[in-house]
Amino acid sequence: MTQTDTFARRLAVWLAVAPLCLFAQVEPVAEWQRQQALARLPELARQAPSTAWRTHLQGLAAPSTPAARQAAVNAVRVALDVTNAVSETPFIHYAVPPMSEVQRLPDLYPVDGEALAPVRIVAAQDEYEPGAFTIYPLADLGKVALSLTPFRSDEGQVFPAEQLDLKLLKVWYQNRNAWYSYFGDTGFKLVAELLLNDEDLIQVDEARGANYARLTAPDGTVTTRWINPPREIDVRYAWHYRKTSLFAPMRPDFDDADTLQPVALNNGRFTTFFLTAHVTTNTAPGLYKGTVRLARGGTVIGEIPVALRVLPFALPAPKCYFDTDKDFLTASYSYISLDMI
Repeated sequence: MTQTDTFARRLAVWLAVAPLCLFAQVEPVAEWQRQQALARLPELARQAPSTAWRTHLQGLAAPSTPAARQAAVNAVRVALDVTNAVSETPFIHYAVPPMSEVQRLPDLYPVDGEALAPVRIVAAQDEYEPGAFTIYPLADLGKVALSLTPFRSDEGQVFPAEQLDLKLLKVWYQNRNAWYSYFGDTGFKLVAELLLNDEDLIQVDEARGANYARLTAPDGTVTTRWINPPREIDVRYAWHYRKTSLFAPMRPDFDDADTLQPVALNNGRFTTFFLTAHVTTNTAPGLYKGTVRLARGGTVIGEIPVALRVLPFALPAPKCYFDTDKDFLTASYSYISLDMI
């Protein structure tokens, strides 16, 4: 057997046993695992620690469609994550890595998340660093307002509220090659990639597989426009919306809110948020603790703990690999211009 044959056989074995998530960024769940999870659902419903949990699990007891089966499996996995935890909130949260190969989709369990854990952010001075969390509602909560409580250290320092930015990670339709740029696919799939303050700026119709942009005229008139990529979107130049019939996000009637608006939290659908901290050179080092507060109709329904550690130094500027006396610069192409920044 030649060395090439040996390599080919080893590669074939690896491809046979390698997790599908290495290629699809979606955790594979075998049918026997689904059956095992569904078999546990009645027992978990009987042992549910709260009425909200019991009602949630009982509502998934007889799934009749693939989507319902997936929702039931997700519920079982979340329930097992919090078996020994005491939580009276109508939702469960997961602290998740802000950068991950796992897609943050409404029906995908956050396999890399930590249930009920604090959101942790570590930043040096003069740096922006994000944290992320995913919320799993136990019922249809409607529009929920998320706000930040003051972030304080044990030394009495308060982290400036204006240096914290909370946004929704919006899911919308992109080409099916959205996670793979090296082949073409004219179909569409849901992709989590937009950081928005107002989730209704982009409206997503999952029944039709379509995106719609909300456009607000100077007189307050609101219209919507279909903007599925790539045919209906043009991002070549900041001023190009004046010269094309295609949708351009730079147009003046398409604008996000200044701060995070209430977000719809729907039963059993994972929803992810990003919290970005801007640490300046004047920020005192230390461990700052605060919470993300959730309120519905003016009533607080729960809080998510956040721990922000500010390091007592600034990172050095990046330098070139082959000449550390030269600054390291990056460039973006594909119709980008300074006018768009």
